[in-house]
Amino acid sequence: MAPDVEWASEKVDDEPLSTRFVRWRHNQLLLTLLTVAALLVAVAVISGTVLYFQCKYSYLCLSLYQKGDWEVSFYR
Repeated sequence: MAPDVEWASEKVDDEPLSTRFVRWRHNQLLLTLLTVAALLVAVAVISGTVLYFQCKYSYLCLSLYQKGDWEVSFYR
């Protein structure tokens, strides 16, 4: 005779439903926070790259002079 096989669909989870729900909510929160953090890093990298090249190749660039105020310089 074949041994008894317990299929995955027939398994009964012995954890209470509230514990599984809390774990699922924590996983969802962690995934959401990681997604937001990745998006913020992407925006920072893209913005920094754009500003770097705009300031490097553009006529309009803010520069800080020795007197301490920001002034627009058209020639670099």
